[in-house]
Parts: sequence; C-alpha cells; structure tokens
Amino acid sequence: MKRRFIPIVVLLPLLFLYSCNQWLDVKPSSEMEREDLYNTADGFKTSLAGCYIKMQQSMLYGQSMTMTIVEYLAQHWVTESEELGTLLDFDWKSDHAKSVTGAIWSNMYGMINQLNDLLIQLDKKGDKVLPEKEMRYLVKGEALALRAFCHFDILRLFGPSPISPDKSSLTLPYSEISGKDERPYYSYDVYCEKIWTDLREAERLLGEVDPVLQYTFTELNDPGTMLKSGKLMDDFQSYRRIRFNYWAVKAFEARVALYLGDKEAAYKYATEVIDARVQGKPVGDLSAANSDFSKGYYTLPSETLFALNSYDLQDEIQVLFRESRTV
Repeated sequence: MKRRFIPIVVLLPLLFLYSCNQWLDVKPSSEMEREDLYNTADGFKTSLAGCYIKMQQSMLYGQSMTMTIVEYLAQHWVTESEELGTLLDFDWKSDHAKSVTGAIWSNMYGMINQLNDLLIQLDKKGDKVLPEKEMRYLVKGEALALRAFCHFDILRLFGPSPISPDKSSLTLPYSEISGKDERPYYSYDVYCEKIWTDLREAERLLGEVDPVLQYTFTELNDPGTMLKSGKLMDDFQSYRRIRFNYWAVKAFEARVALYLGDKEAAYKYATEVIDARVQGKPVGDLSAANSDFSKGYYTLPSETLFALNSYDLQDEIQVLFRESRTV
C-alpha cells in the first residue's frame, strides 16, 4: 500500500484504540443463552462489554471506521489497488464499494441490535436484577450513548449532508427494537432528534452516578485502591476513560451539534468539558502540556475522553501502514 505519511493521531481524534484493562476480555452475549444472560447483574455487564467488543471488529472501529475505509473516502491515502481506488473515486456502483459499505451498515446495526436488547431487558428486569441505582444508571447511560454514537456515524456515512438542500427527502432507520423485525425509517429531522433524545437521557443518567464526576481518570484506573477505600462499590465503575462516561457524552454532544450546524450549542458543550474540574484538576489536558509526544504517547491520552481496547492493534498497524519509499 502506498500512502502519504500521516501520524496515527490524525486518524483517531476522539475514539482511539489501545491495550489495557482486563474486564473487556469476556464473551459477547451471542455466545450465552439469552434467557439466562439478563437474570444476573453480571449478565447485563457482559452484554454491555460485548457491545464494546463488537465495536473493535475490523469492519467497524478496529479498522474501517478509523484507519482504512473512511480514510480512503476522505482522500487521505493513495493506493495502487484497483479495488481501493473505487473508494477514492466514489464509485458506489463497484462491487468493492458495495461490499465494504454494506459490511459497515450491517455490522453497525448488528451492534445496535444488541444494545437494544440490553436496553429492553434492562427496562423489564433492571429494578430487580440491578437494584442499585449506581449500576443500573451506569449501564443504561452507556448503552444509550453508544446507540446514539453508532446512529450518528450511520448518518454521517449514509445520510445527507447537513447543508444539503434536499436532505429532508432521505430517510434512515433509527433502531430502537431488537430481533429481526423491520426497522422503521425516519426523516432527517426526526432521526437527528432521536440521536439527541438518547444523548440527553444518557447525560441525565450518567450525571447522577458516573464516578468521573467525583474522581479523576487516574484514580479510577486503580480499582483495587478505590474498592478497598469504599469509594467504589464495584470494579465495573472503574476504568471510565475506556467507557462512554459522562464527559465523553458532553464532548459527543458538542460534536453532534457542530455537525448539525448549531455552533452556539457546540461551544456550550465543548466549554463544559474544557472547563470541567474534578478535585481541582482539569478533566482533560492538552497533550502538549503533558509532553505526550515526547513520551511517545501518540494517541494523546491526556486529551482522551473515550477509547476502546484493541489487543492486536500493533499487529494490524504493521500490516496496514508501511511507509512506502517509492514515489
């Protein structure tokens, strides 16, 4: 693959992948009996963990949505591959373009389906299986935020541009049910409002229970100490930086507002994150001030609000990104 050399950080401005934390190393719900899965608190946690795992697959944020397909569509790479060249040329009728975009579409909605299953079961059984509000709100808030996140990327990839004069003529399915039933399609405005509905509810729920409002990311990366001191009731409340936490929701609200053209709202949400302090310390800090680059931390952890684990990312990068010496 021939390419222009661009630092990986450019490819992953908000959602970067790195390797840490053992709790995500669990089986997704598809490998367990559905009827048994949601009969325990651990079952709900496992299902949510499975959704994060699904996000890491190659046709989603493990590759296509971060390093390959969308980067070709953005004209960031050059290639001698005829198939990949169809993406650079926006040749949507080609077999390759149909294949990769179809895979993204189906995998996105597959993950949303699992999120919906979790949310439906949580509404049915949550009060009994997860009686502690701290855990129930945490699981539901993250699931709603993830559902909004995925639908937003579907809108960006398959929907009309916000400035398109005929954007109201296109419809997209906003999935809020599980199973194989056909999803209803909604107009552009209704679809966008549903994204906001999920985000506002996620913000409300996480705003009541998320440990990031009381403790720093550094503290939450040490669950042993936090549990021993009684500051956390469950290690599921730890490692919030690699989960869709409250501050990630606020930052994502800024991103959605800016994309949809509401600059005033985008500024408001972004400022909330920038000015946020926990125990007198900023929630996020500029990587330049923390010398991330000089330390070799090219994913800029100081600025990260949400990330995914990818245990084999290094191997994938070595195969995908090789600096070419040819012209």
